[in-house]
Amino acid sequence: MTTQAEKACLCVCSFACNGHENGGFLGKFDSANFEFFDGSHVYLDCWPTKIAQEQKGIRIGRVVLPFAKWKEWHGNWCWDAYWMLPSKASRALRYLIQQRGASKTEISEGLATGVWNAWCKPETHVSFKESSHAHIR
Repeated sequence: MTTQAEKACLCVCSFACNGHENGGFLGKFDSANFEFFDGSHVYLDCWPTKIAQEQKGIRIGRVVLPFAKWKEWHGNWCWDAYWMLPSKASRALRYLIQQRGASKTEISEGLATGVWNAWCKPETHVSFKESSHAHIR
């Protein structure tokens, strides 16, 4: 059960897992967006990865993560969103980076940068210097 304080810190993890023709669930995705509670986000592309809802949570590849809330067609009908604790969002992000060839398309300054840098290779670390745009070191 998620407490009220934890709800204030939930991350929104969105996956492009629905077909573009009719919004039907495909059971896989190759794009994801992680929105952290501080307003920062990571948008990434990865190898096609299976996704399914199970009794204990959402299965992303080989990882099962509990979530507090789910919304079909988040933003548009290609995306489904799952609200989860930052530790669970970080675990999903780590899996996509280390096991599914994820590469960032867009990242913003804040918690997202710290999470990304914690799990990716040093040559793809991100830093923000006198700009709101990400720079690769």
